[in-house]
Amino acid sequence: MSCLPVCTQRMKELAKERELEHGKRIEWNDWVADNLVVQFEKLVFPRRSQLPRASAVPHWEYSCQRLNHAFVRDEYSQLTLIPSVRENELVLQFHDFETMGQKSDGEIIFLDDITQAQALPSQDSVLHLLPAADEPQSAGYFCRFAIRDRSNANAACITPLNSGLLSRQDRWKRPRYAPSKPIVIDLSPRDLGLAEGFSQAEFDIIAGLGFDSEQDMSWRTRYPTATIYDESPPSVLSHMRRGKLLPPQDVKAGVPKVLIFSETGPLVIGGGEDPYFDLPLLNIINELNASEDDFDFLVSIQPAGILHPQCLPSFAKAVLELLKKRNSVHVFSVRLPDHGISNSQTYIVLLASPICSDVPWPATHLDTKSIEEQICHLKSKNPRADDTHPTAGKHVFLNPAGQVNVYNHGTGQLPDATDRPYFKTVDFESNIILPTLYSDHGWLHPTRHDILTVRECARIQGFPDDYIFYGADKALRSQIIASFPPPIARGIAEAIRKIIKEHTAPGLDASTFAALNLGGRPQKRTRVD
Repeated sequence: MSCLPVCTQRMKELAKERELEHGKRIEWNDWVADNLVVQFEKLVFPRRSQLPRASAVPHWEYSCQRLNHAFVRDEYSQLTLIPSVRENELVLQFHDFETMGQKSDGEIIFLDDITQAQALPSQDSVLHLLPAADEPQSAGYFCRFAIRDRSNANAACITPLNSGLLSRQDRWKRPRYAPSKPIVIDLSPRDLGLAEGFSQAEFDIIAGLGFDSEQDMSWRTRYPTATIYDESPPSVLSHMRRGKLLPPQDVKAGVPKVLIFSETGPLVIGGGEDPYFDLPLLNIINELNASEDDFDFLVSIQPAGILHPQCLPSFAKAVLELLKKRNSVHVFSVRLPDHGISNSQTYIVLLASPICSDVPWPATHLDTKSIEEQICHLKSKNPRADDTHPTAGKHVFLNPAGQVNVYNHGTGQLPDATDRPYFKTVDFESNIILPTLYSDHGWLHPTRHDILTVRECARIQGFPDDYIFYGADKALRSQIIASFPPPIARGIAEAIRKIIKEHTAPGLDASTFAALNLGGRPQKRTRVD
């Protein structure tokens, strides 16, 4: 009995699946192109007036006949601007972290922007509260958070109020760290680039959560001494909290601890807000907040679609939970070509820090090399290949320009018939590779006319030549291109390292930190089950 009809039917089903996937990715790319900039601008607020403060002439008192109100120095006035604000919780807008809430950081407001003004009864009319404080019972105004003005069009910052603005009993000390190598716990070992960037910046990768023995052997080989946990990060954190799993043994008091998490896969775009959307980052944060163990920094990579209306409420809730734990939250829009990576993707990067300060974000540069310059050393044919031994060409051994020895495995692979319409030939003269609208990142070599190899994809994504990949080529290509580029991850790690250095207490070891509680966080009560 022939199986031809069955095979033909299966090929039709695969073709239909590819067509549906193709349509979804077109919709995805269209939304990012048309809406991402507008959506991100909602996170940053420009000051109404760009008038330099040096050109303003201060007065002790100014009476405005139109508003029938006298503005007096050092006294609160309740203003109704255009548009009006009706909520009792206010958000402080600031520009400089060190002078937040001070006159020198205030905004100049034009009288024409004010529709109504009246005096508030006392200096305490606006309560400055801790980030985790509940809304006060009184009907007065209160403030827990501050948002930075648009000092960088690609960066937003929401932070708890500066400790100096709070009442004395609510103030806290900035954390101080031991002069030790910072440690990293990777909550997404599937993303090879994020951990690689931190490792290059001399962070210690000590653990991986959500490890899969079939898909994550490249990560395991790179960090052979790291502790691995094979369940989802929320489950592992929950088991640690309940004492069912032991935490990594290399965590010592005073040593900066960084959690990294990446979710770079595209989201399915639907209509309106999705009440059932489950943001993995939010689940992780909820488990962290329930735990007795504090982290120092959290870095999360999210797809640009996280700002889509159906996903934004969950993302906003995750940010709020981080703020309540007294973290400053920085959100960056990262377009990869702006940082020298040829992949045209854009990601949202979230950085939570226990320190209310500026983040020295990696500078952009537009000197991206052409695709040919990046992979030209990898396009040679193996001289052993001939008509008698054609397979020799699939494993090319190279030693380009004195660099490390490189194996360019997997040349000669061609896409399946159902996949071929969704592959694109790379333009060697271009310095940007556009999305292929295909989940396996189907790019064809312009001269060999086969699929780009794993090593060629790694070069384009910024991986070093000494990074060894294990697994099937098709899966590895997808994993590499979906990974956050190591050079950008390293820039983020170095920015964190600079913050840590500014708050390092030289001469104090971990035992001293444990005894003195110099971490800046309040002591927690012992948990009783």
